[in-house]
Amino acid sequence: SVFGSNVMVTVATGVEAPIKLMFPRKQDGCGKLQFSMLGLGDIVVPGIFIGFLAKFDVKRSSSVENAPSKDKYLYFNVTMVAYVLSLVTTIMVMLVFHHAQPALLYIVPYILIASFGLAVYKGEVSQLLEFKVEDTLLEEVIEEEESIVEWVKGLIWPSETKKKAE
Repeated sequence: SVFGSNVMVTVATGVEAPIKLMFPRKQDGCGKLQFSMLGLGDIVVPGIFIGFLAKFDVKRSSSVENAPSKDKYLYFNVTMVAYVLSLVTTIMVMLVFHHAQPALLYIVPYILIASFGLAVYKGEVSQLLEFKVEDTLLEEVIEEEESIVEWVKGLIWPSETKKKAE
């Protein structure tokens, strides 16, 4: 039955897979532990955004001459603090209301307000919104694969690779 039950809790507690972190909350009258849950999406979704901000920090600090070291990972650090505060808020609301809470309901506003508030303060809103992550990893993998192929060819057909080198 969907109505009258918390679908989120039902799915999270019914699946025995690594999709949640469980934290002991309290013991019931019989000594059995009750747990609070944090879903994998509550870690991965903000993590992608925070990773994006870390890349923005690297690009930003490399483009600014003589950037102070305290500003090197400014967006990353501020947003991580906001993420931790959002988890504290989620836990506090859960403890006050004795009911499971969707953590993203608190996480998303905290990290968005923190990151965009910092961008407004620093005057970097347009740079943040226009930032694109360059996919250099794919180019590195292709170059590495080509060198491996050449190495394997040298093992299989040593005379062919010597002729190419000459």
